[in-house]
Order: sequence, then C-alpha cells, then structure tokens
Amino acid sequence: MSIHAFRASSARHRRPDSYRGLPPLRGFLNSVETMNATAEPMRSTDWPEKATAAGGTSPTGVGRQAFREAMSRIASSVHIVTTDGFAGRCGFTATAFTSVSDDPPTVLVCLNRSSPQNPVFKANGTFGVNTLAAADRPLADVFAGRTGLHMAERFRHGDWRPLAGGAPALASARVALDCRLTSYVEAATHTILFGLVTDVVFGDPNPSLLYVCRDYRTL
Repeated sequence: MSIHAFRASSARHRRPDSYRGLPPLRGFLNSVETMNATAEPMRSTDWPEKATAAGGTSPTGVGRQAFREAMSRIASSVHIVTTDGFAGRCGFTATAFTSVSDDPPTVLVCLNRSSPQNPVFKANGTFGVNTLAAADRPLADVFAGRTGLHMAERFRHGDWRPLAGGAPALASARVALDCRLTSYVEAATHTILFGLVTDVVFGDPNPSLLYVCRDYRTL
C-alpha cells in the first residue's frame, strides 16, 4: 500500500539531534490562545485529589463512576501513540487526543502517570500519533496491553516505518502525525503531552476505528 506524504514544514522545522539531550520544557505553549497570559501556570498540586473510594465524589460533587459513564458516551477516534530514541521505543493506545491550535500546528495526548512509558516519551522528546483504520482493531488491543505482549513484541504486529523525528508510523494508519514534544503538564492522574506537528503522512482513507460505550465502532 502506498502512503502519500505531505511535508507540513520546511527542513528548518525538523527535529535536530540536539533535541534528544534537552530536559523537558515546563508550562503550556505560549501560543495557546486560551491561556490567560497573566495567570500562573497550572501545576499538579492545583488539581483536586482524586476520590479514594471507587464510587466516591470529587469536590465538585460529580461521582467518579458517573463521570466515567458520561465520557464513555462520547465517541473518540482510536490512536496508537509511539516514540523512539535513545531512551527506547514504546507506544500505547489512546483516545484522549485532540488538536490545540493550527498556528503553530499543535496537538496534545494524555498518558497515565502510572505508566512506565512516561519517562521514555519525555526523554526522547518526540512522538507520533497514528490514527487507526477499522481493520487495525487488533493493534488497538495489542498496544493497550490486552494481549500481554511485551513492548518489543507489540511492534512485530503491523508495518511500522520511522517518521522523520524517529517515532514509528503505522503504514496502514489513516494519518500519522510527526510531533516534537514542546511541553508537558502533570494533571490529576495523567500527563498531558503537547506536541508541535512537524510532518503529516496521509494514508488511505479507510473506515475509521472509533471507541464509544466501552466498545469499538466503525465509521
């Protein structure tokens, strides 16, 4: 299958090797228009402590289970987020992904803070977002850890090719975004990774894989 690559940036926007040794940047992107320029950056300590009981309520009075049920009714595309570099190669299945801005092109993805992949993504400073087609549903389970495969074994499933920034791209993905990690924020139970999109690779526009009501759907 052929993939038509659209180069979304000039060579000066490529991630040079010098980025690999940079420490993580702090704070939100200055270009995010929704941030109040005079406000203090949000820190993990600013977030309410999560309820300890399974059905407990937050300070807002919204129960944890009620919130989960509400979120389950919102359909989301399914993605595999990957990274590769001196810290190693890894990837995970995600639905908590969205665009932030088109100037500059910026996205965010959420990764559980308890995941051992956190330091790998932060150290590599780059990540790829692969939006799955319906036929790649088995890969969603593989990278969600449902098959029990170790990380190296997971990448033996699917046709993976490196993006310019080094992150693995899935050949059958509807679209793959090559992202440079610009900042991250620890919020409640998750790390929010912000990425500057340096390249876009378009795949075949096959039916999309969605996740809603705790099950996969096709659109």
